[in-house]
Amino acid sequence: MELDDFDRRLLDALQQDSRRTGEQLAALVGLSPAACLRRAQKLREAGVIEREIAVVSPKAIGRRLMMVLTVTLEGEQQHVFEDFERQVRRAPEVTACYHVTGATDYVLVIATADMEEYQDFAKRLMFGKHMKRFEAMVVIDRVKFDTTQPID
Repeated sequence: MELDDFDRRLLDALQQDSRRTGEQLAALVGLSPAACLRRAQKLREAGVIEREIAVVSPKAIGRRLMMVLTVTLEGEQQHVFEDFERQVRRAPEVTACYHVTGATDYVLVIATADMEEYQDFAKRLMFGKHMKRFEAMVVIDRVKFDTTQPID
């Protein structure tokens, strides 16, 4: 889908607050409220807007321990990667997983209540077959966290 300047302004506004009304969007985008809402619906249908969510504070719900893990699997077989990815998708502790290039295969971000919950997670996922090695780094401070994408 080709995006014009109106679409870009609309996406930027919705990324900041997806609960904005048609009137609020119109003031920011420069189109009528109805046109903004129609465009937003088209962006959803085209998959440009993947989903609209509430961002919840991990600490507010008892997820006080955040960790970043690097994971290297044994072998380069597709079924090994697919199996690992299936396990990761089912693990509620994993808030992000990236298949990456370089010395490691995956980078995971996890949130747990405490070290005991992390250990349970690690036993369940990190000590399975095809696991070559993993490294866990405790997050000291969340310096920046943003769900928005830069829109040129």
